[in-house]
Amino acid sequence: MIEELLDQQYQGVLSFCRTMTQNDAQAQDLAQETFLRAMQHEAQLCTMEEKQQKSWLFRTAKHLFIDQIRKSARESLTDEITPVPVEDESFSRVEMETLLSCLPEQDRVLFVMRYLYGYRSNELAEMFSMPAGTVRTRLSAARKRLKQQMEGLL
Repeated sequence: MIEELLDQQYQGVLSFCRTMTQNDAQAQDLAQETFLRAMQHEAQLCTMEEKQQKSWLFRTAKHLFIDQIRKSARESLTDEITPVPVEDESFSRVEMETLLSCLPEQDRVLFVMRYLYGYRSNELAEMFSMPAGTVRTRLSAARKRLKQQMEGLL
């Protein structure tokens, strides 16, 4: 059953992964991980129609990609905060981490993905299954909170 699904859907899933990652190697890894998950859920997939199976694969690929981004954002916050554009370079890495730590986790992830990785609010909205207006509102609130924190440091 998985072999048939692989033959029928692999190219579509891979193309979808390329669109999300903008990187061929990452897309291949993501597609492989998606089909590994399919193997783990073979019994569930056997009960589905072909359209449902396809939907399950694409949704799984999207969720795996979001998980990768969240993990990457968390790691970048602790490992390498320097790429965040800051006009006032008088802030140290520790101060920048302290600033970002004042944000709730989801807002921090949105902030880092928007301003560090360059994702647009509509892309983030799709990734996190929320309205684009909500993403923009959260980003605005995060900017205000960070501005208040920065003023407290100066």
